[in-house]
Amino acid sequence: MSWKLFLNSLKIWVGALIINSFLIFVYATATENIGAGILVSVFCFIGGAFVTAPLLVIVYHLLKISFRIPYGLQAQLAWFGFTLATIVVALFIGVALWTRIWWEEKDFQLFPVGIFLSIIISVSISFGSLRKLRKSIYEHSLA
Repeated sequence: MSWKLFLNSLKIWVGALIINSFLIFVYATATENIGAGILVSVFCFIGGAFVTAPLLVIVYHLLKISFRIPYGLQAQLAWFGFTLATIVVALFIGVALWTRIWWEEKDFQLFPVGIFLSIIISVSISFGSLRKLRKSIYEHSLA
């Protein structure tokens, strides 16, 4: 049961990284050129994987908690997606304010919106596998 939960957490985390890298590519291509867009998005994907790897623990535990909420699957996933996105954006803004990047670079001010969107989209895309996971957790608890 926990292995399936970890794999779904990993799928959501990697999905959010890919979507966020794509959003960075679109923004960098619109403001600079396609070469800069590719370079920046690849750099952000690799750097983001290293920097956000500890967040996989948060994703795992929030997903586990969300399945214990006594509501339907859509409500559980809405709670999970919003809570995860809020925590990650709050961490990003906290680090940005602490390092003073937030005030000096105008491009970073759009980044929290992209993070929020990428997490919500990633959770929405994973709906089918999360439904199967919830069903297996429910069947396992009945046995």
